[in-house]
Amino acid sequence: MGLVCYKQYGWHKEVPLQNGKPHGRGHYQDAQGYIWKGTFVRGALCGYGLLMHPEKQISFEGQFQRGQMSGFGVWKDGLRRQQYRGHWKNNSFHGYGKHENMAEQTVYEGHWRHHQRQGWGKMRYGDGSWYEGEWTKNKRHGKGIFVDDKETKYVCAWQTTACTAKANAATRTALCSAAVGTRASEKGPDSCSTPRAVR
Repeated sequence: MGLVCYKQYGWHKEVPLQNGKPHGRGHYQDAQGYIWKGTFVRGALCGYGLLMHPEKQISFEGQFQRGQMSGFGVWKDGLRRQQYRGHWKNNSFHGYGKHENMAEQTVYEGHWRHHQRQGWGKMRYGDGSWYEGEWTKNKRHGKGIFVDDKETKYVCAWQTTACTAKANAATRTALCSAAVGTRASEKGPDSCSTPRAVR
């Protein structure tokens, strides 16, 4: 067992060595000002840890695999007023998670793939409107419900954000049943079947 300054990442403090590679727990600060608290396994950041930059107000607390954010973790960006709590893969949002953008007053909770909204999810907007349904590459795409700021509901198929066609009766009934807590939902599925392009 020895000690070494891990030059690859510019660590300022010493790291335990095992078979010539950093291995073990430590608390370090790199040349860019990022602080790492956690564990090295055979030269790579691994397991549960904390990565942060005080000046940039950025932090990630959660799981690392082979030096990358992978698994469950919480990322916060104080300057941009954003945070994400959920699953990661190779430094990207991947799996199920919740992203809050306080600056734009939006909240998305649902599925992600390679840092993009992909699959089923719900987005709430700053004006009180919301969309719940399918997403493709960060855009509303597929079956979904949109409720505007006046609580008018639209249920249809979506393509690249625009509502383009009516859902069939069975789908319309299922989707309207899923949208609770709005005046429109109390009127039955037929009241929310009119498709309309929205933002």
